[in-house]
Amino acid sequence: MMNIGFREAVDLARAKEEVKEATEVEDYFINSVIGVYMPKKNKLDRWIITFYSPSRKEVIQGVVRGKKDVAFKGSKEPLNPTTKELDIDSINFDEQQAMKMAEDSVPVPKSKIVQILMTLRQKETPSWNINIITSSFDLYSISINAEKGEVTDKEIRSLVKSREGLPFL
Repeated sequence: MMNIGFREAVDLARAKEEVKEATEVEDYFINSVIGVYMPKKNKLDRWIITFYSPSRKEVIQGVVRGKKDVAFKGSKEPLNPTTKELDIDSINFDEQQAMKMAEDSVPVPKSKIVQILMTLRQKETPSWNINIITSSFDLYSISINAEKGEVTDKEIRSLVKSREGLPFL
């Protein structure tokens, strides 16, 4: 498993010249942090850090795969912009705690989990949204308050069937 947590990934991203320039000259702030976990490989494959500029209505995204593997893509229009800056300092519940809580709440064997996407973004408070994709193409979404470590929402959807009739967890 990649041994870089989200805080270190954010620090590595902030150290890149593209981000330093954007945050010093422009009004870019951290919009979201996404972790991609590959259960079959037992590794966190990468972090995707998005910085957003409300005045330019653009994002720059960095992909952190290791301490020396940090790449940035140029500015582009955001797919899902937020007007709130992610308050990293108020996060008390890290990605490992959030992932364990999410995995423990999913009623499928770990061997059936294909991929886990962990998104950290600011709602009323910083929130983890853990999306667990299974081999039967079910998507379990668990939202966790990143300050308190409390589950705030759970749902299941099929990626191949109609959502109608599927129960909440």
